[in-house]
Amino acid sequence: MPKRKLSQIKVSLTLVVLIILSVASAVAVYWLQTEDPSVYASTFIINAGAVETNFSQTGNLARNNPGMEKNTWYLLYEEPGQPAISAKLIFSDTSACQLSAKEVKCQSAKLYIGQKVTVFGKFNSGNVAVDKITPAK
Repeated sequence: MPKRKLSQIKVSLTLVVLIILSVASAVAVYWLQTEDPSVYASTFIINAGAVETNFSQTGNLARNNPGMEKNTWYLLYEEPGQPAISAKLIFSDTSACQLSAKEVKCQSAKLYIGQKVTVFGKFNSGNVAVDKITPAK
């Protein structure tokens, strides 16, 4: 094989390797810059029982939308650069809903689709263990 042809093959291989490294670097930078929604969650203290939470978001309640678990409540909210985030709401016996003058257990509260609320709770993998729900301000 002539030296000139061998030199062209080396240059071509070098270019291919550089392109592959550039693409890999771009993908790595993108993954590092993509943030988890829980990054925006901050810690709050709820005055009724001083319960610590790591999730406090205002949004609209949704239920039975496509892609959602049937008969399960979700909060639809937004963050800068991340529109239409959904969090599945997990209610317990201690979940409190204060949507009127009287606070009641969320399991017996009258929630409705589209209702604008603020949810306080513990966020984990797209689910929120609800501590308290209040009307949005």
